[in-house]
Amino acid sequence: MTQRLKLLLLIVMSSVTFVAAAYTVSKQVIDEIVADLLWKYAQVSARYDAETLLRPIIKEVELVKQLSSHPNITSWGFHSDDDVYRSVAEDTLEHYRWQLKSKNFFIALDQNLAYHFNDVKTVRSETFFRHYLDPAAVYDTWYFEQKESLTDLSVNIATDAHLSLTRVWINQSIIKNGQFLGILGTGIEVSALFQQLTNHHSSALRTIFVDARRRIQLSFDGGEVGYPLRDSTNLKPRLSEVITDEQEYQALETLMKRQKMGQESEVLMVQQGVGRAVVAIHYIEELGWYELTFVSIDEMVPSWLSTYLYFPLVLLTGLFALLAYVYLVKHWIAPTEYREQRLAFLARVQPSRQDYQSNPFDKYLDKLEEELRQNRNGVDSMVASRTEALDKLTVFDVVTQLYNKRGLERERGIQPFTSDGGRCPPAGNS
Repeated sequence: MTQRLKLLLLIVMSSVTFVAAAYTVSKQVIDEIVADLLWKYAQVSARYDAETLLRPIIKEVELVKQLSSHPNITSWGFHSDDDVYRSVAEDTLEHYRWQLKSKNFFIALDQNLAYHFNDVKTVRSETFFRHYLDPAAVYDTWYFEQKESLTDLSVNIATDAHLSLTRVWINQSIIKNGQFLGILGTGIEVSALFQQLTNHHSSALRTIFVDARRRIQLSFDGGEVGYPLRDSTNLKPRLSEVITDEQEYQALETLMKRQKMGQESEVLMVQQGVGRAVVAIHYIEELGWYELTFVSIDEMVPSWLSTYLYFPLVLLTGLFALLAYVYLVKHWIAPTEYREQRLAFLARVQPSRQDYQSNPFDKYLDKLEEELRQNRNGVDSMVASRTEALDKLTVFDVVTQLYNKRGLERERGIQPFTSDGGRCPPAGNS
């Protein structure tokens, strides 16, 4: 494998690793930021619903609470069958009725279970009495459930089978000196309220209003309004039927309790259909309702958008990798290949495919070292032979091959004079 290919593979693998790591980390960070922003958006939407759109219901609740503690009403509760107390209480109810936006009221007394109702259409009726509550009747269970649960207030969307009216019923318990005397309230027309909520909510929002018993009273999903009604066979659906995952429901239940106690809620994500949704919780204390706002992440931030955001990162990384490859080839690979060619030329070795699979420099250096060793040995041998030949020339005559004067003197044992005037040491005995 050539050095260029190795470098290219290294840069490509490093770039892919960097892009994958950057994508993973940044996606996690972006998802957290998006979830937090959507959660805050859902909180703002929920507060707007509570402070603006549900304000008419809250005002009605305040008037009904004031009316339930009126002395004329509580006195009638203690004397349900007395016509005098009844007449005085009815005058008080009529006075408050015109202050109510719904212009109607109802009262159910616990002593005789008599149910009284009056509105604009029946204002000229001789009596406000409509019927007696029956503990065994399904349509009258609302009264006995609230009495048994000791709930001061309940807001319930239901159809009164006796009056054939579907309203947002505000049911306020009449309690005096700790004694339950009955329930008083009013019914609000739902059409205008639903129209306001529908205009306000976007298709990405899903809002569910849940009462204290976790029953779904009202829901908005994609512009569609739903208010499940209780009948003789079906009960209102509960929140656990919408949030089917047990772990998510328990987390939601915990946050709802914290919200009721006035503590700040947290970001919670739940499964919604095929995607995920952020849930914001707002407790409406005046109504005893929880407003759960689900914001679909997929609808607010499409998946293709988050993917396209990484295209510039991929392009920049690819451009950087290309520039790095060109720079390293020019300033590292090319000079290395040039030195390799020079070494191959000096070593008189033709580069082969196998050379590129190992380090060719070692092979060339080994070749040069071997040649230098051989040449050094040859030079030493040549110097020794030349020295021996020169030594013979100093002793024998070149033409006659006989001893010359120096040879004769050495044979006789006479040491020749050296250049400094001394004699050379004897060469040996003949």
